[in-house]
Amino acid sequence: MSEKSLYKNDPESIREKLEGEIGPADWKVLKPHFLRGSIIMIAPDLDIIAVGVGIAIDDAVQIEAWMNGGKITKPSQTDADGWEKAGTELTALVIDPFVLVQQRQ
Repeated sequence: MSEKSLYKNDPESIREKLEGEIGPADWKVLKPHFLRGSIIMIAPDLDIIAVGVGIAIDDAVQIEAWMNGGKITKPSQTDADGWEKAGTELTALVIDPFVLVQQRQ
């Protein structure tokens, strides 16, 4: 049984696990993931952990609502260039195969 299926019906367990895995990451570490297309940018007013839980439990309705509302997007090359130039540190959370990132407040 995969780890994902163990938590499938328990969003609170997923949330607890993800809270221990979130952390800061500078753009140098994240850039290879951007080049592979696996970075997802989370709006500053959205709880990155909630997005991680939504992806982990495959909550397609909620994910689509966030996407349609512009709350989760793929970063553009302009975003990436700005982060690289500024040496931006982001909050990052890996939800395989994605890396969720959010501008640090």
